Amino acid sequence: MKIEINNLDYFGIPNKKTFLYEYKKENIILQKSVLVNLLEFILKRYWHNYKDYEQVEINSRQFSKVQWGYAPYLSYLKDKEIILINKYFVIGECSRKYYFTNKFKKMCEITIVNENYDNEIITIKTNCNEEIKNKLFNDFKEIKLRNEYVGRTLIERIPMESYDLKKFLYNKLYMDGLKKGIYHYKWDVRLYTSFTQLSNHIRLGSIYFGDDKLSSRDIPNSFPLFLAFWLKDKDVNKNEYNDYSWGLNNGKFYNKFIEKFGYEFEREQIKNMFQIWLNGDNNRKTMINLKMYELYPSIHKIICAYKLENKNKLFYALAELEADFVFNTICSRVYSEIEGIKLLTCHDEIYYEKKYEGQIEKIWTEELKKINEKV
Repeated sequence: MKIEINNLDYFGIPNKKTFLYEYKKENIILQKSVLVNLLEFILKRYWHNYKDYEQVEINSRQFSKVQWGYAPYLSYLKDKEIILINKYFVIGECSRKYYFTNKFKKMCEITIVNENYDNEIITIKTNCNEEIKNKLFNDFKEIKLRNEYVGRTLIERIPMESYDLKKFLYNKLYMDGLKKGIYHYKWDVRLYTSFTQLSNHIRLGSIYFGDDKLSSRDIPNSFPLFLAFWLKDKDVNKNEYNDYSWGLNNGKFYNKFIEKFGYEFEREQIKNMFQIWLNGDNNRKTMINLKMYELYPSIHKIICAYKLENKNKLFYALAELEADFVFNTICSRVYSEIEGIKLLTCHDEIYYEKKYEGQIEKIWTEELKKINEKV
C-alpha cells in the first residue's frame, strides 16, 4: 500500500527536487523525494499503530532504514507545521513519539494506492443462518455510491478543533475500493465489510439501494444488554443483577453509572470506561476495575474468572449473542415479512431503504422487547 500526499505545496514545501534548509545554524540541501518518503513512512506507521491513537513511537533504527541522516528532514517537517515531536525517550524502553498537527489533519489531500487490494471474502466463524448469510452478501454487492466525497470527522471542538485523521484514511481506502467494485467481506462472529469500516455519516449519506437513501436501527446499549442476558445463568448476586439491569429496562443505563461514579464524568466518558472494563484486563488495579468491583463484586468476579486466560473471550461471547439476534432473528424476520427488501448490517445496527421504516420499526420493537423481557 502506498499513501500519496498531493498538496505539499500548501504547507510551504517547494516544488523542487532539492532546496536549502537552515539546520543547526548551517545551510544544508534537502531532497524532496527523501522528505516525501519519510513523511509517508510516518503516516503509514501512524495509521497502523493501534497502541496509541494519536501518536506513533518510532526509533532511530527504523528511521535510518528509510534514510540515513533523517534528523534535518524531521526538523523541517516540524517547522512546516506538519508534525509535532515528543522528544522524551529512554534507551531500551521507549522512543520519541510523533504526532500530526491539526493543520495537516484538516488540510492534507491524500491518495491511497493499494496494488494488492482485491476482493476479500473470509469466514473465520459465524452462526448466521446460511440463507440469511447469502442474502446479506447479495444485497451488499448491490449497493450504489452517490456522494463520493470523503470529508474529515471533527472529534473535538474544545479547547480546539481536532480531526480524526485515521478515520479519514479508512474512509478513503474503503470508499475508493467500493468505487472500483473492490470490497472486503469478513465473518468473524460479527460481519466486517467495507461498509462497516465507513463512518456512520458516510454510510447514511453516500450509500444507496436504488434511488432511496438508507435509514438505520440499532440496539440501545447492545453489549450491556447482552451482558445481562449472558449473566442470567451465572451465579450472580440477585440484588446486584437487579440493580445492573434496572438501568437497561428504564433506558437510563449510563445515567445510573454517572450517579454512582460522580457527576464530573460525562456520559461518553462513562461509556468508554465501561467498554474498557468489559473488553480489557480486569485483574489490573485501574479505577474502572476497582469501581466495578465495589459496585458489582459478584459480576466483576464472574467476568474476571471467565476472561482469565483470554481477555477477549467475553467480547466474543457477547458479540455472538448480538450477532444471533441481528442475523437469525431480525434479518430472518425482515426478509420473510418484507418482500423485496435489501439489508446491510454494521454489528448491532441494520440499514435499509427509508421507505420500509414503518415495517422495520414494528419488527425491531417487537423483537427487542422480547430480549429486554428476558433480563
